[in-house]
Amino acid sequence: MFSKLYFVVLPFVLIFVYFYVTLVNTSFGKQLNELSLKYFSKSFFSGRSELWEAIWQVGLKQPIFGHGIGLQPKEVTEFTLSSHNQYLQVFLETGFLGLIAFCILLFFIWKALLKNSHTYVGAWSACFFIGILFYQSMEYSLFINNLSLSYLQWLIITIGISFNER
Repeated sequence: MFSKLYFVVLPFVLIFVYFYVTLVNTSFGKQLNELSLKYFSKSFFSGRSELWEAIWQVGLKQPIFGHGIGLQPKEVTEFTLSSHNQYLQVFLETGFLGLIAFCILLFFIWKALLKNSHTYVGAWSACFFIGILFYQSMEYSLFINNLSLSYLQWLIITIGISFNER
């Protein structure tokens, strides 16, 4: 079952983005927001839904190849923030082809981690990788946007891939 987690998690996080953006304008979304404000004193919607909707709309203008590597949302939207979503950022820059290639790259990283999942270090690194896939739906840190966190994530991934139990 563990080896199939990639095929559960990645579609889930991609679908999550769609539902999070559309939920904000529904009565259920408003009820969730009221409950969140009541019990946590925090809004359920952090503003990401508006940012993601704007990025999605811009991305759909050039959906196959995207708008080019290095493009920041502030260059094409009224927002001055980063995309706060690795998958949308990849889509914005490289289109659906780039997003598919990125998902394939993540799959091969997953397969490499599974080869060492019989070891303690490899299993923990694979679990961390699954966490990274979730985290990237709310942040943009695998690439150069946040170097200190990016380096730490890649270090843990590479340790899990290269770990040798002697």
